[in-house]
Amino acid sequence: MFHTTVYLKLGRYFQVLLFIFCSIHLLQCSTNKIIKVADTDEPLHAELIIRVVTTKPCITLYGGGTCSYQEAAIQLGKGFSSRELSYGCYLSKSGISEAAISTNKSESGSRIAYRCGKNESWYVIYLGSENRSFKDCKEYTFADNFIWTDVPDLRVAAPAMVGRRCGNFSFASLVQEMKQIGGESAVTDLLIKTISFNANRPVSMDILQAWDDVYLSLSASEKSKFIPVFRKAILEESEVLALERSVRYADLDTPEYLPAMIAHMRRIVNSKPHYETDAASEIILRRIAKSDPNLGAELGCRELEREMKRGAIVYLPAALLAVGYGNYSCPAVLPTLANSNCNANYFCPPGQTTHICESKDLKADIEKIIISKDNIRELSLPMRDKALLAASLPLKESRDILQLWQKRRSYTIEQPVEPACEKLYILGKKGVPCNCFKELPNSACGNIHNETTCIYTVDDVGRKIKDVVTPSVY
Repeated sequence: MFHTTVYLKLGRYFQVLLFIFCSIHLLQCSTNKIIKVADTDEPLHAELIIRVVTTKPCITLYGGGTCSYQEAAIQLGKGFSSRELSYGCYLSKSGISEAAISTNKSESGSRIAYRCGKNESWYVIYLGSENRSFKDCKEYTFADNFIWTDVPDLRVAAPAMVGRRCGNFSFASLVQEMKQIGGESAVTDLLIKTISFNANRPVSMDILQAWDDVYLSLSASEKSKFIPVFRKAILEESEVLALERSVRYADLDTPEYLPAMIAHMRRIVNSKPHYETDAASEIILRRIAKSDPNLGAELGCRELEREMKRGAIVYLPAALLAVGYGNYSCPAVLPTLANSNCNANYFCPPGQTTHICESKDLKADIEKIIISKDNIRELSLPMRDKALLAASLPLKESRDILQLWQKRRSYTIEQPVEPACEKLYILGKKGVPCNCFKELPNSACGNIHNETTCIYTVDDVGRKIKDVVTPSVY
């Protein structure tokens, strides 16, 4: 009865709060004040406006009052045909704006330029078809009137805008506009001039970018125009993205490319660790390993040594495959092998748990991947494990590591029946013995014995895991 009464009272309390909230919301009044700060009529009518939106009453965490904010825009045209662009200027602290606006119309398209202060730079907006617009983030410094003869049209300016990473439009929308202006050849021209620039998708689940999407959509005749571009990027010292895209889409079996790719790979392995070179290096390494397994293995090991300085080497399967394919002794792989999970795919054939794979068991699968043109990033998890194993087997130290790994897979667990580690972890209890596992954790076969809710030690003499306690540090 007591609980029912409490729940009823709480229910009425929340009903009252909801009523008050809805009443305030219904009584709220929003007003829009439009301030025109600059305008022009020729050759296009355009106005720089500021919309001041005020809401009363305004309920915040700090009490009631007035909410007010500004919206900057450019109003283009008049009447029903007018539209707004989400660019513009805001009022200064003094409330006085010294903004200016100018328009231009020619056979190549319409453009708007504006500045927000007398001593500030001008910015250009290119007006496209289907209500598209593209603001160039380049700053134009004209003291008085804007000089349109110094501004290129959109087709000329577009590559530089991509290079400057002007973020107010997508690469895909710019491509659509280029196609509208000059057809597929204009799109090809844009791609060639932006081959070394980032052109990201809004959302990407792989290493490809919007640039790649557009290239892959081109006709065969347009793609053929890239052959000399790719050739130049491969044969010369080029930007990372230009090299990556060139080796991804060019025919790497062209004989003259191999010495150049070896030179590129030597530069990469001697550079500072950086993820930007990963995609290019994995393609180049496979091509080198295909022609010269020994050199490919040596360079693959150098790449793994470089990778150790910034993260786990398992992120470079091509380097692991090259090392294994060349049967090269590369000590850089041993720390990763020693920290293998118990469920690592090291048995041959799959399904049994007695015979750990040998080099001869893995040779055919590795060779198939090396000579394949499939995306190595899509390599299955079992094959990634086998790539690490293949790169480790040439080292005699790997035998002891693998024997210990196999031995630990059968260890028993020594832990109290209660309390549960998860409950103690939530309560913030540190270093308290607890029950954490229903079965052997995958981490038991490696070197790091930390789980989210517990830590433990591995007793190789007693063949068990023990000292299971909640973490001492959260």
